[in-house]
Amino acid sequence: MNNKAALQQLQQLQQLQQLQQWKRGRLGPSEFGIPKRTGRGRRSPGLSQAQVAQALFVTERTYGLLDRGEMASPSQELLDTVAQVLRMEERERTALYVYALGYEPPIPMDPTSGTNVGPA
Repeated sequence: MNNKAALQQLQQLQQLQQLQQWKRGRLGPSEFGIPKRTGRGRRSPGLSQAQVAQALFVTERTYGLLDRGEMASPSQELLDTVAQVLRMEERERTALYVYALGYEPPIPMDPTSGTNVGPA
């Protein structure tokens, strides 16, 4: 792998991390029935990796690998579930696929996507 390709891959991994961290930060644990922490521990807003893993029904390690961009080739099913849990819009889901797999999703989240045009 040449330097340009390696740099591009590194940038995609960083963008994958940033996208997921941004989406996790916009969701509160209470939205998932997780009580607010008291005492010591996480103080930053949003969901932790562990909380997202719990919502995904995967191990913390599994989601952590994806969140850090260390998962070699995550399944489309996992990416779609992450997009649902993190309440991603279509364009955000597309970015998730591109950053994680290098290509766009084969089908849109909403089968009617692009077929309806709203009034001007």
